[in-house]
Amino acid sequence: MVRALLTIVITVVHLLPMPACAHLMLPQRGTLNFVDGSAYLVLSLPVSAFPYANENGKNLIAAESFAKFQLRMAADIEAQVHLLDAKGPLQLEGTFLNFTPPDNDPSGAASDIVVLGRFKLRNQEDATATTLRLRMTVFGKATHEQFVTVTLTRMNPQSQQKEREQLVLSADRPERTIFASVWSLVTDYFRFGLERIRTGISPVSYLVVAHTAAG
Repeated sequence: MVRALLTIVITVVHLLPMPACAHLMLPQRGTLNFVDGSAYLVLSLPVSAFPYANENGKNLIAAESFAKFQLRMAADIEAQVHLLDAKGPLQLEGTFLNFTPPDNDPSGAASDIVVLGRFKLRNQEDATATTLRLRMTVFGKATHEQFVTVTLTRMNPQSQQKEREQLVLSADRPERTIFASVWSLVTDYFRFGLERIRTGISPVSYLVVAHTAAG
């Protein structure tokens, strides 16, 4: 079990974009990397998504409370974050939660926690198909915590180059098809941009090229 956990941690950290490595993962962000028949997940979630772990109602959690509640939090995440194929949901395995205090206060309370785990694909070929869907229903209370941007990475078997895509999952749209058509992605990002304008949050940082070669 320890060896498997170390493999997950080493793999996902190696595949993370460099700016994210300082704090492992930025708030409201995630990655899903397809490697050798598995999909490795890293996901930052707000503490407000777990009311029982909320420190004094301030949407923070201290290290002591994290140690007390992390197993319950992991169980909630496994129940609410799934990769789905044609036969149904795949279970998140080897779930590991990372306590992330502020960079300027290592002993302080955290506003987010980082989740690491993996989905084992039933068919390795699914990694290059468009039949997989990502679903999550665990979101924070604040308006800016009602969505998460997930970067997907996989190897194209024809070109032997990495492909990258960004999905936005939200409380009102918790499930998305991964590596969908470009037109579908453009439509979704346009809708998402309008929603952010309506709620007063700038959409500029989210309207990105959603399907590119990682190079």
